[in-house]
Amino acid sequence: MSLAAGFSGWGSGSSRSGYVPVSEEVEAYTPMIQLYATEHGIPEYVEMIKAVMMQESGGQGTDPMQCSE
Repeated sequence: MSLAAGFSGWGSGSSRSGYVPVSEEVEAYTPMIQLYATEHGIPEYVEMIKAVMMQESGGQGTDPMQCSE
């Protein structure tokens, strides 16, 4: 199984145990994430990118695309 296939179940409405939906702030970046992910040949990673954004910023603040030092 490829890495992409392993993440194919991620996304809104998932019923997986322990699933935490991303915040509205992070979700608002979906069109931009889709654009750049497609541009860079990784459109299958949109949900994972949103998950990383959520982890790094807690889905809060004015810059949910921030990363830790």
